[in-house]
Amino acid sequence: MLEKCVARARNAEIYSWENDQVLKLFYDFIPVEAIDGEFTKTLCISKLTEMCPAIYKRITLKEGEGIVFENIKGKSLTYNLLSNPLRVKEFSTIMAESHKKIHKIAANELPEIKAIISFKIEDSKILDMSQKSKLVEMLDSMPNMDRLCHMNYHPDSIFIANQRTKVIDWMDAGKGNPLVDVAKTLVLLRFSSLPFQNVLFRGVAKLSKEILIRDYLNEYFKGNEYPDEELDKWILIVAASRTNEKLPESESTKLKTFIQEEL
Repeated sequence: MLEKCVARARNAEIYSWENDQVLKLFYDFIPVEAIDGEFTKTLCISKLTEMCPAIYKRITLKEGEGIVFENIKGKSLTYNLLSNPLRVKEFSTIMAESHKKIHKIAANELPEIKAIISFKIEDSKILDMSQKSKLVEMLDSMPNMDRLCHMNYHPDSIFIANQRTKVIDWMDAGKGNPLVDVAKTLVLLRFSSLPFQNVLFRGVAKLSKEILIRDYLNEYFKGNEYPDEELDKWILIVAASRTNEKLPESESTKLKTFIQEEL
């Protein structure tokens, strides 16, 4: 029997597990191949960086498919931001510096991000053929690299534990140009729907998010030239690839409108 559910995400529920570990139990709509992929990727990435949680085993239960992970003793960046909104500069610095550390790592054993994005664009049910053609052509022209890219890097995935940073949810990780990973973070922050029902709380959260984006970018590119044109292209490409994912209708609509305006 499963123990206490300690957290819920879009693709899984997290349960307490034996030996002070946690079980990530995936929802039924997540393909087994994706779960196996996350297990394999996380095993590889855990050897490349201590920011990745330890991973123990892949299991099948009557309740569903799961992976057993290290239990991170800390709070997410989202929790810290909402609890301490005046410390947004501090948290944005942590977010940017940790992302830069990830991007210094070569990840030759992981799949290529450009290939994954190309498939998602071609498979999208929201984009028309003309849009797909333009986007794939743009993607083909973008510079490639072999750096580790998380591709789901946002405050919910970043934890501060014992003054150390841990990053979870490596299912979409691969190798590529760090700017594509920065672009994905910006798309997640700008277009993801806020879960709060209270209008005032939503307003405060939206303002904090805009400050977080600004400070994150300033810190990430600190001392370097800001690649605005290249980053804008990556943002459009990544936004298009996200239309292939299972999203709230409001978020899909915002992405569709953005893509139509930019193309």
